[in-house]
Amino acid sequence: MKRYAKILFISLLLVCYHTVMQAQSIQEQEKEITALFDSIKQASSDSIAIELNEKIEILLSDALKKEDAFDYTFTSLNYIGSVYSPNHLMRILSWNYPLRHGRYGYSALFLVKKQQKSKHKIFAASQHKAFKPDENTKYLPTNWYGALYYQIVEHKKNRKTQYFLLGISNYQAITKVKVIEPIVIGNQSITFGKPIFKKEKKTQQRIVFEYKSTVNIGLEYDTKRNRFVFDHLSPSDPIYKDAYHYYGPDFSYDSYQWVKTKWVYQPDIDVRNKK
Repeated sequence: MKRYAKILFISLLLVCYHTVMQAQSIQEQEKEITALFDSIKQASSDSIAIELNEKIEILLSDALKKEDAFDYTFTSLNYIGSVYSPNHLMRILSWNYPLRHGRYGYSALFLVKKQQKSKHKIFAASQHKAFKPDENTKYLPTNWYGALYYQIVEHKKNRKTQYFLLGISNYQAITKVKVIEPIVIGNQSITFGKPIFKKEKKTQQRIVFEYKSTVNIGLEYDTKRNRFVFDHLSPSDPIYKDAYHYYGPDFSYDSYQWVKTKWVYQPDIDVRNKK
């Protein structure tokens, strides 16, 4: 009995030691990543900033491969945003870094698992020449446009879960972009875009909003009414039509409402709370 208790005690010590060592390893990588972000701010050229960011991607990807990393909180990485899906089967870490002429580079790591207790997969996307995404083009991680994702939306269709991402990008100095982005998860890769949005008679892969860089717009998911709600954008003067650095909210609201098999555009909606 004593021998069994001793073996059990040693086994528990080894498990605790392994857990502590693993946590320390992640913490050390976290410190190194923080230092690299500080170095990016002082980078004398875009090429140096891009090279430093590549090191961040490698370190962070390695840290996230560790056991229990799916739920690890990087408390000191203030430059990296982290969001989870409501079902806790997807996590996205995304960040940007400054380049010259008011531009930014973007990176994102997508952690996905099939079940709560299963091992997660990691997919990476990076873009040092961020651009405005086309509304009718599918993208892969290799030609991703670049964005910071701040919400993951779940939607059930035919007993399958679809994911939609809400994101923002400062791809140029004079405008910002927000997106509603469908993400399709495969066994070996992920794809951005799906022909599931309908505006008038046109079907789109994603929804893109471009507007003046000095203003903010609302874009959120209304869970109760199963719709994406957002500020309607208009130019400050009709003569600036399609000149998006003059666009901003006009105090009206639109939405994309789920209707049968598509998200259908609904203009000028009432966003007041109804009892």
